[in-house]
Order: sequence, then structure tokens, then C-alpha cells
Amino acid sequence: MSAGTLFTLSGDNIYMNYFSKLGPIDPQFYVDGKWIPGLAYLEKFNQLNDKSEKGTLTPLEYGLALKLDVADIHQYEQAQEHSVELLEKWLSSYKFNTWDQTQNSQQRVTLPMKQDRAKEIALKLNDTKRWHSHSRGISMNTLQDEIGLLIRNFEEDPHLKAIVTRLHTLITDYMTETSEMSILVRLVNFNQSEDNHE
Repeated sequence: MSAGTLFTLSGDNIYMNYFSKLGPIDPQFYVDGKWIPGLAYLEKFNQLNDKSEKGTLTPLEYGLALKLDVADIHQYEQAQEHSVELLEKWLSSYKFNTWDQTQNSQQRVTLPMKQDRAKEIALKLNDTKRWHSHSRGISMNTLQDEIGLLIRNFEEDPHLKAIVTRLHTLITDYMTETSEMSILVRLVNFNQSEDNHE
């Protein structure tokens, strides 16, 4: 979901409707056979670090802290900084490309202003305390009201709505068929292996 959000925010425009969702930007890491959210580890590390500085770390928390790998923590920090850096670059280069003046004060918008605004958006989408979960869907209204992103509702354009609906149906059908084919192939392979054992 976070990769999809990064791709979406690297476009010239964002098109959504009531049912569309983006997600938090939370880099995932494959550890011990499962995907884990890097920012969750950073958040917990920072909490333990704060408690350690205040002298309120419990023995259990101390034991947890000893198990944390500082190289992993560094890797998570680098991934977070990289995602913010990418958004800062892509938003200011594409989405904000034609943003020439501010909406309220009609002030001329400079490149540093675009970069600052892009970084602000990236940091808000990186806020684990706000979104709580990597798979949290963020609606069009929330992105507009809380993040301040300008989003075009494709429902307002009947021609565009028809195109998006057809494309969505095509992709959904393809994914369903591919999934069913994958299950069928696994069943066939399983049956063949059973026959070979017999």
C-alpha cells in the first residue's frame, strides 16, 4: 500500500472517488518469513530510548531493548528518510509542477516552498501514531482535509469514470483469474506428487 501511495503521489494529478484509498508510507521489511513495518520498530525503539533516558525502563523493556539489532534500526531509519526524500522530490517535480501561487494569499510559489510542502505531506503520511497500521486505508476526504492534498474526483467526469471503472474491472478480473489459476496449478502439482509417492 505504501509503494502504491508513493507511485500515486509521483503523478501530475491524483484521481480518486469515495471508495478509493491511499495508505501510510511505511517501508516494509521481510524478516523471518514475514513482512514487518519498519516504522513500528522505530517507534518502539524511540519509546524505549525515551524511557531509558528518564530512568523508567522496566526489566522486561530492558530485555526487549537488548534484542533489538542496531543495524536493523539504522536500516529502518534510512528507509524512512528515503521515502520522505522520494516524495519531496516527486511531489515538487510533478504534482506541484504547475502550482504557481498560493490559494489564499496569492503568493508566488517557489521551488523551496514546493519542497517544504512536499516534505510536510511525506512526514504526515509517515506518522504511525496517526495511522496506527500499515494497511490503514486513507480516504479522499481525509487526504484533502487533514493532509491538504488537491485531489480530483473522477466521479465528476462521466467519460473518465467509465474508463476507470472498465480498467478496475479488468484488473480485478485478471487478479481473480490469476489467483484461481495459481490455486489450480498448485492442486495439480500436489496431485501429481501424491501419485508419484504411490
